[in-house]
Amino acid sequence: MNKKQNQSCIIILLIISFLLFFGKINSPVKDRHAWAMADHFAISLGFIDNGFDFFHPKTFCLNPQFSANKLDSQRDVWTKTIENPQGITAIDFPIHHYCIAVLMKILNTRETYVFRLYMLAFSLLGLYYLFKSAIIITKSFYFSISIILFTFLLPSFSYYAIGFLPSQIGLSILFISLYHFLKHKQTHKFKYFLYFLSLLTLASLTRFPFLIYIIGLLCLYLFLAVLNKKIEWKKMSLSIAAISVVLLYFFYNKYYLSENFGSNFLNYPLPADSLQNFVDSIIGTFYHQSWRYFTIVHYILLLLLFTSIYKNRSKIDKSILLKETVIYLCICSIGISMYMFLMIQQFVAHEYYMFDTFLPILIFWILVSSKYLKFNFTTKKIALVLIPMFIFNKVVYHFGYAERINDPLETTRKNFQQSEIILDSLGIHKESKILLLDSYSPNLAFINMNRNGYCVMTTSTSNITNSLNWNYDYIITQNFSFDKEVLKSYPNFNKETSVLYSNDKFTIHTKK
Repeated sequence: MNKKQNQSCIIILLIISFLLFFGKINSPVKDRHAWAMADHFAISLGFIDNGFDFFHPKTFCLNPQFSANKLDSQRDVWTKTIENPQGITAIDFPIHHYCIAVLMKILNTRETYVFRLYMLAFSLLGLYYLFKSAIIITKSFYFSISIILFTFLLPSFSYYAIGFLPSQIGLSILFISLYHFLKHKQTHKFKYFLYFLSLLTLASLTRFPFLIYIIGLLCLYLFLAVLNKKIEWKKMSLSIAAISVVLLYFFYNKYYLSENFGSNFLNYPLPADSLQNFVDSIIGTFYHQSWRYFTIVHYILLLLLFTSIYKNRSKIDKSILLKETVIYLCICSIGISMYMFLMIQQFVAHEYYMFDTFLPILIFWILVSSKYLKFNFTTKKIALVLIPMFIFNKVVYHFGYAERINDPLETTRKNFQQSEIILDSLGIHKESKILLLDSYSPNLAFINMNRNGYCVMTTSTSNITNSLNWNYDYIITQNFSFDKEVLKSYPNFNKETSVLYSNDKFTIHTKK
């Protein structure tokens, strides 16, 4: 790859970034999946507040979604709190949240732009290394540019490129590791294997499902040992060591953090519980999420790609099936399929699971299959595809990701804008604990209040009755949902509390 190609790739990525993200870098946590993104943003803020205690990540929410196992082995949701709640939560290795917290501390800010720029930097770096990988495989500048534009303009990819979910970072690290894998195959230098495995380990720590790629590596060397009757002890030993590192944190996360403090993040499988449920999940995923995965232009390109491969199937050298890269991708594909089956119920509502599963393996297979493609890439053809792809990307963002004015989550976010100033003016101490009834998000409101608190997500009579006995200082309700959610379930609420402050958005109560 020459210097001019390098520069062209970087310029193209920067131009597309500007067109996609102009005016969005400092926007608050909002839009689709603001709940999950607020939880991750809160982790970074939590590191600043807890003195950068890496092994006790925390959010503002004192009653995590999934209760501590020592309190409830049935994973009771939202209704339990430990004796001395601190907001500590189980979470995948939070190294990136920690780095962002350090940057925020250095810059003396708690604004979202630090998190968003960190995410964008990793996203662009991952795409750049994907470009370099494609150059190694295809020797084609145009194809390599096409594959990164194809990826960048995926609606989900571009949306989360400046989001707050670590899946995007894990995916980017996976792309970077691919380059070093190819360099190892190309040069046979062991240092590239070490870079590759180290990056895979970091990706797996960032998002546990990427462990599949390290397990796949170990399986590859076991397979080759049988096939070639030669064992690569060094690579196998290092692969086992990498798996051990990831599992070591997994067990700490699962059997210490989750056991003692609970979790705001899902940490157990959600497979289909019946054949009908499996079918419904598949249909629901295609119906609700497929238009967020790819634009219509992407689907057409994929169809043309698969058609080209099929037409040229007779020219495919069958010996390719015994190449290490192909064997490795086959093993990883099996592992990813198994993981998708285990988490099938999550796919219906969470399109970002594509980053952990089929998106990277699809791109890897496209790269491996590229020599059998019969497309004549030119600047003009790329531009003709790029323009409608970009337009459809913006259309999907508008209908699938942008804020909805009447959405309760968005209403909650707006209700608590500048709420920290109001609480400060009322003399409500930073250490005061808030009980937020009908919260619509465990952390979104608390981030704006800059206070810790408990949330009641479902305002049933039993949930409100239970929460009123927790150790809190103030109760806050939202005016738009107070009558239909709180009073309807708990008619005596006004008799048992006094109003300390009220505006047109929320009310602060104290218990009599």
